[in-house]
Amino acid sequence: MSPRCFIAIATGQNIANVAPLLAVAAPQDAIVFIETAEAARRGWVEPAVKVLRGHGCARIEHLRLDSDAPARLYEAARAHRWPQGRFVIIGNGGTKPQSMALYEALREHAPWILYSLDRPCRLQWFEQGPGAAPRDQPYGRTPLTLDDVLALRGMRVHTAGETLWSEGQLTHAGELRAAIHRGYGFQSEETFALHDRHAQHEAERAAAMTLPPLPRWDKVVQIAPDEIARFIRAWANALRVPVERVQQREDARLVGLFNAAVGVLERTLRPRNPATAPPPLGESFEHALAARLCRLLAVDRTLAPILQGVWSNVKIDNPNEAGVVLLEADVLILLKNGLLLAIEAKSHTAENKDLDARLLNLQRAGSQLARIIVCSPLYTAAAGRDWFKTHHEFAQRVRRHGLTHLAYTLPGQPAQYLPPGVDPDTASPIQVSDFDSACTRLLTEFV
Repeated sequence: MSPRCFIAIATGQNIANVAPLLAVAAPQDAIVFIETAEAARRGWVEPAVKVLRGHGCARIEHLRLDSDAPARLYEAARAHRWPQGRFVIIGNGGTKPQSMALYEALREHAPWILYSLDRPCRLQWFEQGPGAAPRDQPYGRTPLTLDDVLALRGMRVHTAGETLWSEGQLTHAGELRAAIHRGYGFQSEETFALHDRHAQHEAERAAAMTLPPLPRWDKVVQIAPDEIARFIRAWANALRVPVERVQQREDARLVGLFNAAVGVLERTLRPRNPATAPPPLGESFEHALAARLCRLLAVDRTLAPILQGVWSNVKIDNPNEAGVVLLEADVLILLKNGLLLAIEAKSHTAENKDLDARLLNLQRAGSQLARIIVCSPLYTAAAGRDWFKTHHEFAQRVRRHGLTHLAYTLPGQPAQYLPPGVDPDTASPIQVSDFDSACTRLLTEFV
């Protein structure tokens, strides 16, 4: 193949340029980064160059501008001495006016445009200009790694977690997860029993913390004066002094002693240890989620062409703030176009601000197109249990907040349920897609 000259306008969303370049550029091809004044000020080009060189792209040049203006870019592109080869403009970088200026500057050379779609995960070649129909190309094999994506944003992997998918197939760990078919998240009896135990434990803990306070001296004097009189006589006997002297000289000490004794009694009556805590619910749910996802990937090969990697329990930090974890992903999916999808496993509930913070940190680590999917249990066969109301309300709140909700369901459960606390004669049932179908739909958007 003849050498080509790929031209990319630097952007803060570096993966938009790097992903298509890694997918199609050969070692003999030249890559030219157009570095605007803003790109130079923000240091956008260096991380991209470092990642590309790490994968064997050695012929990299720079066209530096002293402005961000499209007119200046046009002039510089017209005057530049470009490397030999077919011009291919990466259409994802820069602003739209800058891209238009670049194309116009090179129009006489009939440049191709290569554009990376985020959804579906695909490349488009505009070989006859932007006005003609493009030629679509699947991403195919690409060397892109999670470390590359994070490095482009100044991040890194703090804790690698477990790799479930790599090199186009499930890893050994992923196959072990896919083989799980019993226990929490698969069998209703064990699943409901764990939720019941957690609900009971929480109720006992709450009851222990809400023991009503015992009355102090001022109150007891009013409601039980005879008991106070006996207490004074006992105090006088202990000091071996007349009762009258205690009442006249020892009031402050007497009141303090009485209130201290009441406090000791309160602490004695309050249960210190409710029933033994059940196994962690969140951990059980995370394991079940990863297992179901791996089972899905094992049987549905239509998803394989878009997947670059899948991990569980990944932690990400900034090298300049070592040890400060910025993002924890229960399940992290990397698509071949560099897009990150994080599935957050929420066995109970979470605050909107926590979900917003996770989405923001995911976008900081990947790109503005990174997406968070909130997965929580919605066991319709348990609609009559008290704890189901929390699951129902959380799922509704996630959707109202504008995030994607993925219901984790049990195999064979009813496809609908009535919202808790409604009149069954007038309320409409809520439909719930089974987990496998809903997850497949979410991922198929990118196929």
